[in-house]
Amino acid sequence: MSNISDAPRETLIRIIAKYGFAVRENPKRCEALLRDLCGEYRREINILMGALEERVPLDLMSSGKGLPREALLARLTKRLQDQLAYTEDAARWAVDSWALALGVISSAEAEARAKAAASNREQAQPRNPTSSNNPLPKSAKPATPNPPPLKQPTPAVSSSPPPRLHPHAPPSTAGQSTHSPFRPPSRPAHITSPPIASSPLPSAPPSLNTSPVARQPPPFTVEPRRTWIGKLRGCLLVVLLITGLIVAAVFAVPAIITLLRQEQLQPSINEPRIPRSN
Repeated sequence: MSNISDAPRETLIRIIAKYGFAVRENPKRCEALLRDLCGEYRREINILMGALEERVPLDLMSSGKGLPREALLARLTKRLQDQLAYTEDAARWAVDSWALALGVISSAEAEARAKAAASNREQAQPRNPTSSNNPLPKSAKPATPNPPPLKQPTPAVSSSPPPRLHPHAPPSTAGQSTHSPFRPPSRPAHITSPPIASSPLPSAPPSLNTSPVARQPPPFTVEPRRTWIGKLRGCLLVVLLITGLIVAAVFAVPAIITLLRQEQLQPSINEPRIPRSN
């Protein structure tokens, strides 16, 4: 328990001794007293207040003799671990602090429980067999280094001079001599292979694009200004022509009607002439 200070535990014991057991029934007052007397130990105060909210002091006082004390302390420690996610050391420290403040256990019993928990924790830790504190067993032998690989003997190079060659010596008919003259290897005649007629590769059939080609609309072209002026002139000419025809019809039709009437009034040649009376 080296990482948790025992100062808040001693402060809690003094508060219970001064104000009585009624302090445990008022969590806000108990927390305020702890923060006033030892406010620098915030973590320890939060641990004690979490145990108070989980009704640890109430269960310690109301258990009586129905349940063994060790079983009760273990059950409350497990409750804090499950409900508040406390570590085993923090949960045991909180339960022992409230049990010590309420007089359920003595200080000697609290120290004995802490030492037993520390020894159990050390035994649960795995040991390293290669550490300096643990000597090697007698049966274990130090590993011997592997011997270096043996070098293979290289063949000895003879110091005798190479045999002399006599290219112009006549061949012996008595038999094969031990030293045959050096003959250069004959080169093979150059053989021309007939050309291989390569058949023309079949051309790939043209790919038929059967997908319908989407007709694109013609691009929008802005007509120049002259086109609009020419159209305007044509419209004006048509209007003037129609106006002229209307005016001509208005003046020409009455004249034509008058001429036709005059011709009707004049005697024609075919009509018989009526003699005038004297």
